Amino acid sequence: MANNNTDQEIRSRIDAFLAEIAALVKGQALESVQEALGDGAPRRRGPGRPRKMTIRVGRRPRGFAKRGKRTSEQLAAIAARVLAEVRSKQGRRLEEIGKAMRTDTGVLKRPIAKLLAAKKLKTKGQKRGTKYFVR
Repeated sequence: MANNNTDQEIRSRIDAFLAEIAALVKGQALESVQEALGDGAPRRRGPGRPRKMTIRVGRRPRGFAKRGKRTSEQLAAIAARVLAEVRSKQGRRLEEIGKAMRTDTGVLKRPIAKLLAAKKLKTKGQKRGTKYFVR
């Protein structure tokens, strides 16, 4: 009978210990959930990467200019200026032509492509080393 009494006492202590641990785990879980959800105020971002910039459809951020299509007359006028510039000094690259005309090379790409298609210009070289000549 003494053995039975000892077993019962051990069992009651183990049950009490397990109940205490279960209460601690539940408390910790609730604390974690409250921390994750916050108390209503958003947490501040720490140092590091800036927020991702999103562009909404229909709206442009400040600093972005509205770009429109150039008319065929505008393209023809730019093409004529490019042709005159290449004629004045042949064998220059697009960057050099743009610098001489005081304009961006992106503006010149389409008119030069049209002049090449019309066989008014010819090229030598590849990629950035392409040099333009009048036919």
